[in-house]
Amino acid sequence: MMWDPLGTIGNARWIGGGQWAGKTTVARILARRHGLTVYRHDYPASRSHLDRAAAAQARAGGRVTGFDPEWAFVQRSPQAMAAAVLAEFADRFEWALDDLRALESPRPVIAEGWGLRP
Repeated sequence: MMWDPLGTIGNARWIGGGQWAGKTTVARILARRHGLTVYRHDYPASRSHLDRAAAAQARAGGRVTGFDPEWAFVQRSPQAMAAAVLAEFADRFEWALDDLRALESPRPVIAEGWGLRP
């Protein structure tokens, strides 16, 4: 059994899908209509997860240099970019589960984001 002291994960509703598909809009509408709490994985969570990624890189013996847009978007091929993003999904999903376990809300949670792919 997975540790979930507040039962947040078991009561979460999930919205995933492609970028710019309307997940955030739908989550906001559902939250207003049904009194849900929204967990937005893509923007706030992904920013806070950068620290975890840097720590993992340091533990693996890599040099932590921060985000380099030149390397990320110009020097790598599209195939390399796609492979890197897909490889990160497993770690980021675990971090999202950690976030949800720590989220205290008296209402059910709707978790949305394109990165919510185990």
